[in-house]
Amino acid sequence: MQFPRTFNSMKEMQETNRTTVLRVLFAHDSPMTRGEIVRKTGLSAPTITRIVKELLKEKIVIEVGKVELMQGRNRELLQIDYDHIDVLGFEVNESFVHGVVCDLKGAVKMSFSEPVQDKRPQAIAESIKVILDQIRQNEAKTANIIGIGLSISGIVAPTEQKVIHSGTMGWENIHVNDLFPPLGDMMIIVENDANAALLGEVWVANIQDDEDVVYIVISEGAIGASLLVDGQLVRGSTMVAGEISHFPVEPNGKSCMCGNSGCFETYVSLERLEKEFAELSTGNMKLIEAYKAGDELAQQFVIQAAHKMATVIRSIIYLVNPGRIIIGGLWIEAGEEFLNLVLQQVKKHFSLGERHIPQFAYSKLHPHAGVLGAVGLVIDEFLKYQ
Repeated sequence: MQFPRTFNSMKEMQETNRTTVLRVLFAHDSPMTRGEIVRKTGLSAPTITRIVKELLKEKIVIEVGKVELMQGRNRELLQIDYDHIDVLGFEVNESFVHGVVCDLKGAVKMSFSEPVQDKRPQAIAESIKVILDQIRQNEAKTANIIGIGLSISGIVAPTEQKVIHSGTMGWENIHVNDLFPPLGDMMIIVENDANAALLGEVWVANIQDDEDVVYIVISEGAIGASLLVDGQLVRGSTMVAGEISHFPVEPNGKSCMCGNSGCFETYVSLERLEKEFAELSTGNMKLIEAYKAGDELAQQFVIQAAHKMATVIRSIIYLVNPGRIIIGGLWIEAGEEFLNLVLQQVKKHFSLGERHIPQFAYSKLHPHAGVLGAVGLVIDEFLKYQ
C-alpha cells in the first residue's frame, strides 16, 4: 500500500540547518521573510537562501505574498505548506482503534474508528487495515503523508518499534510490522500513550518544547506519566519511566491486582472506583455525574482520589521540578473543581514554598489526546534535530 510523496525520506528532512529553519517557521504564527528567518535562526543569509530554495522546490515551504520594504523593495513572505503535508495517527486501546489524517498543524482532515471486540494483535491489525483502506478510498483529500504515529498504553521501545508490554491489551513483544500491512518506506513511530499525548501537547496544542513538563494520564484502563526534561522525553534505562500505576500512596491500603497494597491505581482508576461506588450508592448515577450533582458519597470518593493524585504529584515535583503539570484522561470530566482540589492538596503539604509549584492544567487535546498524540509523534520526528 503506497501513499503519494514528493520527497524521499524523513532523513532528508533532518539536516540540522533545515530543521532549524522549519522549527522557526513552525513556531511563528505568521509568514516570515528570509531576513526574519536569518535573524531568528542566527544562520547566514546564503545558508537561508539555499535552504529556502530547497524547501520551495520540495513544496514544503511556499510563498504566500510579499511585504514592501524601504525604497519600493519587496520581500517574499514564506510559510510551511501545511496543506501539502499530512500525518496519519492511530490510537489503539481496549475499546477502539482510532485513525486520523491530519495536516502538519494537527487539524483533522479525516477520522475513522473501529470498535475493539478482540484484543489479539491480528484482530487489531485487521481494524488498522480497514481504516487505511478507508483513507485510500478518500485519497483525493490527502496530501503527502510523511509518516504514521501509533499510540498505545504500556511499555514501548520506540527505536525497536515494539510494544514490550501492554497490560490493557494483554500484549507482549509486539512489533509494528505485526499491526500494519506493508507500507514501503513509510515511517511508523510507536510510543506509549502518555509520551505520545505529551508530544501532542507540544506540537498540536503549542506547549513550548523546551519546557520541563509532566503529563499524567488516567484513562479507562491505563495510568501513566510522561516527563519532558530539557526538551527530551525521559524513558529510563528499561523504558518504564512514568509507570506510576503502582506507586505506593497508602501503607496497607487497598489490595491491588499486582499483589501489593496501597497502589496509586487503586485510588484513582475510574474503572475500579465506579464499581466500588456502585456497590455503596443507592442511586444509579456514575461517579463523576454524582459528584457534580453534589452526592455526598461521590464527594468522598473524588476527594480521596484528589488527595492521592496530589501525593504522587508532590513526589514528581521533588524529583523533577517541572514548570508545568498536565492532567489528561477521564478525570478531566470532573471539571475545574477537581483540578483545584488536587492543586490545593499539593500546596497544603508541599514543604519548599509555592514558588516551586508548577502550573496546573488539563490537556487541551481531550478527549482525542491519544490519536492527536500519535500525530504529534510524527511532527516531533519531522522537526527533530539529528
